[in-house]
Amino acid sequence: MTMLDQTKLDHPRWGASNTALARWLPAVYEDGFSQPRGWNPGFLHNGFPLPPVREVTRQVIQVSNEVVTDDEHYSDLLIAWGQYIDHDIAFTPQSSSKAAFAGGADCQVTCENQNPCFPIQRDLYLQQ
Repeated sequence: MTMLDQTKLDHPRWGASNTALARWLPAVYEDGFSQPRGWNPGFLHNGFPLPPVREVTRQVIQVSNEVVTDDEHYSDLLIAWGQYIDHDIAFTPQSSSKAAFAGGADCQVTCENQNPCFPIQRDLYLQQ
């Protein structure tokens, strides 16, 4: 029996459908109870503004094309698995209640930072 099989036996609900996603850290809201961090562009966190999310990704994953090589341990199956997990998370059922958003913006037609919408800001060089 593999370690994965034993884990499944010990914790059969881990990863089961229709279960809540685990929160690894306590929630931190910009206003203390509902606004996500980054909601107010001028708000400082520990004395600094939050960087754009794409800039964080670009800084964390810094690699040139010359460094990318074939991997001896992983195959294209890893990409397919990533897509599966992404779609599983993306299609996790959301609350169908619209009562809390009465009078709020329609996020499908606006990019304004207006409740309940939270648009991801574009990088400055892309806005030109």
